[in-house]
Amino acid sequence: MKKKKVIIIILVVVVVIIIGVNVLKEAASSVDFFNDSYYQLYTVKNQEFGETATMSGKVSSDAVVNVTSNLTGVKVNTLNIEIGDTVQKGDIIATLDVNDLQRELNELVNEEKSEKTTHQKVLDRAISNRDRSLEQLQKTIDTIKKELDGLKEECNKLNDEVDDESEKTTINTNCENISILEKELATARSEYTREENSLNESIEDAETAVNTSSYSSRIKELRNKINSSKVYAPASGLVTGINVNVGTILSTDNLATIQTGDSYKVVVTVPETQILKIKKGMKANVTTVATGNQVFSGTISKIINIPSSNTDEMGYSEDKVGYSAVITIDDKNTDLLVGMTAKCKVAITEKTKLLAVPYDAIKNDGTSNYVYKLVAEGGSYKVEYTEVEVGNEGKYYTEIKSGLSLSERILITDEIFSNGDVLNQEIINSLTDYVGD
Repeated sequence: MKKKKVIIIILVVVVVIIIGVNVLKEAASSVDFFNDSYYQLYTVKNQEFGETATMSGKVSSDAVVNVTSNLTGVKVNTLNIEIGDTVQKGDIIATLDVNDLQRELNELVNEEKSEKTTHQKVLDRAISNRDRSLEQLQKTIDTIKKELDGLKEECNKLNDEVDDESEKTTINTNCENISILEKELATARSEYTREENSLNESIEDAETAVNTSSYSSRIKELRNKINSSKVYAPASGLVTGINVNVGTILSTDNLATIQTGDSYKVVVTVPETQILKIKKGMKANVTTVATGNQVFSGTISKIINIPSSNTDEMGYSEDKVGYSAVITIDDKNTDLLVGMTAKCKVAITEKTKLLAVPYDAIKNDGTSNYVYKLVAEGGSYKVEYTEVEVGNEGKYYTEIKSGLSLSERILITDEIFSNGDVLNQEIINSLTDYVGD
């Protein structure tokens, strides 16, 4: 009895499996589960060929000036701009705290005054010493000269009045002192000149000390910095960047950026595979997410052959070498804004139209390339193997140099047909026109 129950259970399971398989077959048949081949109809036409390079980057202004200050290490007291503001040349952008600089300047000015007072006293003493010394030397000169002049006059007079030779001898002996006095006078005058030159040099040194100062360069520097406490806009335009905040200490001389015109550029990353292909002057089409399908004309104005590190969307470094290029937007008065993400297509080679078919339409039998050309036959199509000569390879299309003509129709499918096969009505009904990319 127990054995019969087991046999009955086994029979029931077998029946269920058979029924299940039949159901699956019917379901698969109804959804064409075992037949997922595609059939597309392509009319032979000319397609554009030309190598392009696609790159992306950020829109930035090509006409900007930096708002700078020669002060660092000082606090920002006021900031009169926000990003997006329009400013005019000469507007006060910010004011800086120069109180510490002013205090230092005041201290240095006072020290300089004290220094000048000291040097002036030295100068005054030098002048006084010179005057006293030269006055004394001049008195000596005058005394010697007076004595010399008197002796000369006396000698001349006695020589004229005395006839006795013995008396003349006595007079001449006394007059010999004239030469001695003349030498003394010459020496006194030489001493006067030497002393005068020496004392004048001391006075010149003292005057130089009065007119110069060890503090002058720093005082001049501080005054220039204090005069820079107000930062002015160097040009009219749109504020596109601010690098400081109120209360912060300046650590950079660049406070802000002003866009002064409507010229834009895009700095793009260039893959290593394309850096040697692109050249300065090549044309580019630029689009952005914000401006939709609007295409802007651009020109490569600069190529930066220095590799930069690339990161993925998560910020991790990629094992790729990237270079850079600058694309200048040729169009003016556009809707572009700084910071927009741009996609740029650069024409590496000029586009030309060539007879072509989708690359997956071409079959190969090991010796030659061929396509399934469709020849109308009654209300259907006959598949005709047609050998073709291929040429340039594009992204989606392959050039046909010979074997096909314009407007001929070919079948694109992953199904295998024999030469001369006629398409059944089911395939004809499933045919769709090839759209391409």
